[in-house]
Amino acid sequence: MQNSESEPKSEKPQRGQEKAVQTAPVSPEKRRRDSLMSNRAMRYAYSSVEKRLHDRDCAEEIARVFEQHHYLMDTHTAVASRVLRQYRETSGDLTPTVIVSTASPYKFAADVLTAVAGKNAVAGLDAFACSDELEARSGMPVPQQVKALRSLPIRHTAHCEKGGMAQAVLDAFGGK
Repeated sequence: MQNSESEPKSEKPQRGQEKAVQTAPVSPEKRRRDSLMSNRAMRYAYSSVEKRLHDRDCAEEIARVFEQHHYLMDTHTAVASRVLRQYRETSGDLTPTVIVSTASPYKFAADVLTAVAGKNAVAGLDAFACSDELEARSGMPVPQQVKALRSLPIRHTAHCEKGGMAQAVLDAFGGK
């Protein structure tokens, strides 16, 4: 049977004569974001603006985990924990999951102390005093690296307003 003119003809290109399929270039940022999105919980976390977490949500998560599990987490880990919990509550997906905590709660001592003990606990305290109070309340020792910061000289003292940041960076690196 011959093809009628209304039927498309399937012309298979000869080997080496294949037509190049043009695809839009994928930026490294999109490639990185897509690889992160391969995890269901991460897709959930970024699925809508309404689900973004606020400082209050992070503080509540730090307090909840500390009260229930006596685990002191930093603010970044609190975001992961909260998003995972929300995802599980809405999806019913209870797949075992590991959250990797990459920061010490002592890096954000004032925020973590506020979360576990309230705003009054940090009143009048500097970062080192907040660390000491957090250690006393949690029983989790302040890392030696953080303790050592007290005796180190202050290396950077420049300050700038938000609008002057570009010039401050140029000045720091000898630019004009």
